[in-house]
Amino acid sequence: MTKFKIFATDIDDTIVPHGGQEIPDKINLLFSKLKEKNIITTFVTGRDFVTIGDLINAKNVDFFIGANGAFIYDFKKKSMIYENPIQLSDFLKIVEFFDGRKTRYVIMDAEWIYTSNYYPSNSSNFLKIYSDKIRPLKECNFKNKFHIFTIFDNQDTTSEIQIEFQNFIDENNLQVSISSRWSWGFFVGAKNVDKMSTLEVLAKMHNVKTSEIIAFGDSRNDSKMIKNVGFGVAMENALPEVKEVADDFAPPMELCGVYLKAKQLKIID
Repeated sequence: MTKFKIFATDIDDTIVPHGGQEIPDKINLLFSKLKEKNIITTFVTGRDFVTIGDLINAKNVDFFIGANGAFIYDFKKKSMIYENPIQLSDFLKIVEFFDGRKTRYVIMDAEWIYTSNYYPSNSSNFLKIYSDKIRPLKECNFKNKFHIFTIFDNQDTTSEIQIEFQNFIDENNLQVSISSRWSWGFFVGAKNVDKMSTLEVLAKMHNVKTSEIIAFGDSRNDSKMIKNVGFGVAMENALPEVKEVADDFAPPMELCGVYLKAKQLKIID
């Protein structure tokens, strides 16, 4: 098997429970062993700086690709080394579009989670963890950069509001794109930004070929990454569409499947 130089993994439902703030011992051991072998490690997640929470203190992890590819944070340098945010002019047009249709959405900067006027405070179990960080968008001063919109349309597949918004993007030549769907909505980021595109940016920084990357994931926003890296692994608990494009499968998150698969593939001892 190819000697992998980058080990990339999603976070939620891949190495920790959804919204989890503590990395299991076996996953910590995995990162430690990967460090010993000089394999570059990175989180590749939809989480932003606010929602990464305690995982920002993860040991033996090199990078944090967040907001579905909007930035790369270097844990060692404690700084951003790459960022592709939503332009403010586009951001304001997007807000106007969704507010005009009374659509629920959430958007984050480095400090706060901002909600639309139509977002009920009890509608997300994930965000309950960060209740002290939630503010209405009207309190935003727009000084920080924005990475990703999370739109709630309560649809499991493409919705009317998603189609309407895609037409709005095209008609107004916005420099944004719908990066992927999730169980109850869709994500909007800067144009052509997704987990895979930014993982390629990281790989180029280290002269690593795509074929030398192994990645793990479970959700729709992982599909492109799982399909296009050298070896894509879907979790046993992954969505069917993710499994369809995977090269292999790992035991479920609850069993620390990423660790077990790395051992099975002899990436670690």
